[in-house]
Amino acid sequence: MALEILFVASEVGSLAQTGGLADVLAALPVELGRLGLDVSVVMPDYGRLVADRRELSPVIDALTVPFLGTTVKVRVMRSDRLGVPVYLIGYDPFFDRDHIYGPPTGGYWDNAERYALFCQAVLALCRDRGWRPDVIHAHDWQAALMAPLLAWAADDALASTATLLTIHNLEHQGRFSRDKFAATGLPAHLDDRRGLEFWGDVSFLKGGIIMADGVGTVSPTHAAEIQTPEFGYGLDGVLRDRGGEVFGILNGIDPAAWDPGTDEALPANYSPADLSGKGGCKAALLAEFDLAPRPDRPLVGVVTRLARQKGFQLLRDGWEDFLALDYGLVLLGSSPVAELAEFFSRAAAAHPDRVAVVFGQDYGLARRILGGCDIFLMPSLNEPCGLTQMYALRYGAVPVVRAVGGLNDTVSEIDPDRDEGTGFRFKPFAPGALRDALARAEGVYLEAPDWHRARGRGMARDFAWPAGQYVEVYQRLVQAKRLERAMGPGRTDLVSGDK
Repeated sequence: MALEILFVASEVGSLAQTGGLADVLAALPVELGRLGLDVSVVMPDYGRLVADRRELSPVIDALTVPFLGTTVKVRVMRSDRLGVPVYLIGYDPFFDRDHIYGPPTGGYWDNAERYALFCQAVLALCRDRGWRPDVIHAHDWQAALMAPLLAWAADDALASTATLLTIHNLEHQGRFSRDKFAATGLPAHLDDRRGLEFWGDVSFLKGGIIMADGVGTVSPTHAAEIQTPEFGYGLDGVLRDRGGEVFGILNGIDPAAWDPGTDEALPANYSPADLSGKGGCKAALLAEFDLAPRPDRPLVGVVTRLARQKGFQLLRDGWEDFLALDYGLVLLGSSPVAELAEFFSRAAAAHPDRVAVVFGQDYGLARRILGGCDIFLMPSLNEPCGLTQMYALRYGAVPVVRAVGGLNDTVSEIDPDRDEGTGFRFKPFAPGALRDALARAEGVYLEAPDWHRARGRGMARDFAWPAGQYVEVYQRLVQAKRLERAMGPGRTDLVSGDK
């Protein structure tokens, strides 16, 4: 019998999305389904924000969910557009809003209640449908309560279900004031330093880390990083307490969906065997923004959330060095930090022949930037995995990255003498280190044969989803859960109180 896996997450690509988490949830379950697993996904129903609502079909009109000492009625809809069933849990007072998590100024004041209700509704849905998945795979803080809720469930219908928590962004921890603990539906003794309490607050993510049967993240390098003070955001000790169990599996991409040979968003198509269309894409991108028609000038592309985590303060602080290297720049930035948005707007106004800046989300433009740029820049402060550098490599845009997280795992330093490497890396988070990496890139760019070979190596990289690694993790968790059931209580021993 195939393993039954239930994914629980706050967003899923093509339905409702803010970032890379949704890309993962739109791809990994499908890949696992192709391997023969029985996979379903549950997410909130964000009402007006859900794409193509007319494709949804009703499942349950009014599912009763215990919440804050009373009950709440939620609806359940289903989408089949991904190829695996996606169930959407709707409660309009919480989820039918203008934003998924909150406006650009900050998260909604009741996010604790919103996602606590969501997690409790997932358990109610399992019980209503008679589902007993082998593994509930929860993603980030919004779904992290699944682990403690399952561990301390009032009945044992799901007692044999293992929980896996994948951390995509440790900086966001579901940390709320202590009074929000009541919304979790958990026993009072878990409002403790050995439970969800975190420096006087409560942290949903901490509870998930402690109580999940398995904890992973999205690249091998980041799995080690988050257990250090520099990248642990205060939870490094909690992660180290898992005793070396924290693992990292690199995210992947769909090579058919990211193929410059067939991408209809590009003005010209190309492949590693015939790169002639790449020059046409660059010429079209320069013309689109009235930049100087300089095919000899290396063009840097950026597609990013223009937030502190993405590291573009380094480019701002080293701007004069960037100009001295005679680069062009096309930047597409969403969710911009005001000071960075103001700086790059001024830079574009001061250098209209070299710099173009667009704010917002434009998936067609993102692909045109990948197709038209020579170099793709990701100077991230931290980057758990990153997908855009993989897209860039596929599109023949040589990455310049900070050697952290998944960037370190997917981009290797170009060495023309050894004829190896796919990009340029730097480690210190300093403008000078970024300048040196860009200077190395320019030096190779000017040596056309070396550049063409390096670009070809990047385009040949295989970033298909490592779904088989997840199957191995699921099998290990299921076996451990069965042994735990045979031997007695497991992770609930880590916190005080009786189940």
